[in-house]
Amino acid sequence: MRLTVLGCWSPMPRTGGACAGYLLEEGQTRVLIDCGHAVSSFIGRHIDYNRLDAIVLTHLHDDHQADVYALRQAIAIDLRLGLRQGRMPVWSLDQPAAEWERLQMPFALETHRYAPGDGFTVGELAFATAPTIHALPCAALRVTGGGRTFVFSADTAPSPVVTEHARDADLFLCEATYRRPGDGPVNIHLAAAEAGAMAAAAGVKRLLLTHFHPRQDPEAQAALAREAYGGPCEAAVEGRTYEV
Repeated sequence: MRLTVLGCWSPMPRTGGACAGYLLEEGQTRVLIDCGHAVSSFIGRHIDYNRLDAIVLTHLHDDHQADVYALRQAIAIDLRLGLRQGRMPVWSLDQPAAEWERLQMPFALETHRYAPGDGFTVGELAFATAPTIHALPCAALRVTGGGRTFVFSADTAPSPVVTEHARDADLFLCEATYRRPGDGPVNIHLAAAEAGAMAAAAGVKRLLLTHFHPRQDPEAQAALAREAYGGPCEAAVEGRTYEV
């Protein structure tokens, strides 16, 4: 299994970057996890978007799904021109209801609802989900394939449920929005050391941090998380591919 980071910023991209977007590949299966601001402009560096088997959205905040609207327009045009066959499957929570309705474009997208706790399969990848602690309904993802396990925290405050969801993962992609606790509103996001503590408690093999404010220093975030975790830990780098 391979993970390519397309974007790692929030709530807006650093200049030249993108918000949440991750390409996960196993065998012939290719899934885009989240599609935030500017992600569509980076997909083509790694894969033709028509080769994606599905898009999986962890929640419906714009920094995780805004570029789906650009991508679906491109898919609609490709369908009309005969450049692709069939709609793009999209797995998403259906709350808030207004955002779920806004996502719909039946000509281009084949939307599937899931709720935190549900599981589903895309090709060679099996997805299990769990609820996070966030401002909107949001799901952490546990993905297995090829004998490996990848977990994405999505957006969450410190959570025993997400910690257990990450148990023994080969690679834990975890948000680290704040440098230190108290830097932002409570019960929405993680500080770097909190991400490290969750990784330690879950016994994950490697920790990869993401979801940085564009004015932050990701390497400084990683140093703080490393102190709490004690294992291999680094900050996600856009355009880099990581073996799970």
